[in-house]
Amino acid sequence: MSDIVDAKGCPMIDRTLIFRCLRYATVAALTTAAWWFHADLTAPDDCLDMGGAFDYARWLCDFDGSDVHAYIDMPITALPSFPVFCACVIAFVAMRMRPARARDRARAG
Repeated sequence: MSDIVDAKGCPMIDRTLIFRCLRYATVAALTTAAWWFHADLTAPDDCLDMGGAFDYARWLCDFDGSDVHAYIDMPITALPSFPVFCACVIAFVAMRMRPARARDRARAG
């Protein structure tokens, strides 16, 4: 298999392959971040369904049974997974908005 080289004799990098790998990486990151965000959102209900007491201050499930924790209203933006999920959504959208000229060149080449 012969490598394509530029005018200086250096091997050229297949940009289509790089963008495809980056696209798959952003999909994997977005999937992982969405799973983590969903787990944070449903943590209180899951804990209470399993018979535990949810500590809203530490965002942890307590199975001791000796403590009763007061409800604290937690905004969705205060969850630690929220900024990670938003960053992954932005990265995913940015990878999907590849300029049309670059896409046309990749398809023609």
